[in-house]
Amino acid sequence: MKSLFLICLFFVSGTVWARHFVLVAGLNNEQVSAYFVSFENYLKSHGHVHITKISPSSLNTIAENKSYLRRKFLEAFELHQEPLTIFAHSKGALETAHTLATYPQDFPAGIVERAVYANAPFQGSPYMPESIRKFEEQWGHFGNQYNPVYLNALRVMKSLLTENILSLKLTEDSLSARTYYARTVQDARKVSVILKDSAEFLKNYGPNDGLIPVNNQMMKDFGNDAGIFNNIDHTDFFVRKWALDSPTSKVMDEIFFIID
Repeated sequence: MKSLFLICLFFVSGTVWARHFVLVAGLNNEQVSAYFVSFENYLKSHGHVHITKISPSSLNTIAENKSYLRRKFLEAFELHQEPLTIFAHSKGALETAHTLATYPQDFPAGIVERAVYANAPFQGSPYMPESIRKFEEQWGHFGNQYNPVYLNALRVMKSLLTENILSLKLTEDSLSARTYYARTVQDARKVSVILKDSAEFLKNYGPNDGLIPVNNQMMKDFGNDAGIFNNIDHTDFFVRKWALDSPTSKVMDEIFFIID
């Protein structure tokens, strides 16, 4: 009964729970016009009007985008003087984590209230080597081996190999108690949301695509499991257009209940 009361209180009191949401897009965001559109509509439907969308360049590596994100986060805070709740997806999540870890003095709790990372390959993606092979096979000829656009795309893809992501030490940040992960299970196409209590959260699980099985999370007691949600894949979470009254929208309801 208490939980029901808290959920109802949250959704009928937009001013009480008002905050500034910052949405950070992932790889190839320049080509996805629907990125965050349905999620932004969801936020607005629940009374949230302070929303900033950030699209880090897909032509840059994670490390190369950190200065840009630092500036954009600080600008977002200055805009309304409200602590930020950052939702970051895929490569954008890695870039957000790297930025917050690189400049911890700039982002205390009074500036970044929390960060929610969705489907982020913090230990690298097992699919990237094969993606690189296919990319080279399809485009690495007819003079493209000298084409700066092709070469830069290949450089960015290689920066996402597991060893390069692990070298950034993205989970060694100052946001342990303020960090959440939303992730899918690879085979079952499910999402689970969990609170990260410490930097130990992602250790010793090998490469993944933001995919840590829910049974591992629960077995190792990695925080509070908020439920499992069907029919969500790596891009659907923030890119797909879903009706506000659909079962999928309950994913966000669950997230909001946890982070508040």
